[in-house]
Amino acid sequence: MLRLLKSQRIWRHLGWRDLRILYGRSRLGPLWSIATLATSVVGLVLAQGVLVGEINFGAAAPRLAVALWIWFFFSSIITESTVVLDAERRTLLNSVIDESVFIAKVVWKHLATMALSLPVVLLLLLTSHNSDPWGLLLLVPIVFAFSVALLLPISLLARWTVVWPDLKGIVPPTIQMLFFFSPIIWTPSPSIPVSETIAEINPVAWMVLTAQALTLTTAVRYSFIMHIVVFTVISITAYSLLIRRHSSIKARL
Repeated sequence: MLRLLKSQRIWRHLGWRDLRILYGRSRLGPLWSIATLATSVVGLVLAQGVLVGEINFGAAAPRLAVALWIWFFFSSIITESTVVLDAERRTLLNSVIDESVFIAKVVWKHLATMALSLPVVLLLLLTSHNSDPWGLLLLVPIVFAFSVALLLPISLLARWTVVWPDLKGIVPPTIQMLFFFSPIIWTPSPSIPVSETIAEINPVAWMVLTAQALTLTTAVRYSFIMHIVVFTVISITAYSLLIRRHSSIKARL
């Protein structure tokens, strides 16, 4: 972890470089992040309304916005982890930069994208009568902890994809399937035990339900916060051991 802190100027620069390239190709620029989240929220609200026979935008939109905000962050990081080392192959092979820098770059870039789409979440929370926008401030350290915890799985995925390139085609549909096992369009209920079980073992569910509880004035399940803390500690420890004891992946590229 100290190595990542010392190289923060590099991965921050690489992250901003990627964003400039990404948004520099469109007229909307960073507004794409806002447009993507906003249209997804509207689409899901309409879809749910068609299914239940009633469209309640004021109640459903804030809950979906918070959930999708977390989901887009998680899914984008996991998906990009399968291609990041291959995309940065030339830089990696012709410099002394370690692959951990590119892993940190992925997290940093999507944290920045998450921040760019925050106005959608904030606007919907402000227009809702049963919300607490100030809960977003309490959510900051939890999102940060979750981001650090993701360093281990995305580092492993990045390495494994170099060894088994077929993972590039397996991971995206797996992430899409995970969407339906995460409480984005459904809510765990004691009357449906399997939904409670899924929520207890799904890290995305911990984040989504905690974020919704903090911003929508529902009961906070402190067990989920403890899950995130424990997951983060284990992930940091394992990640530190990984980058210390395992050789560079450059020979595999």
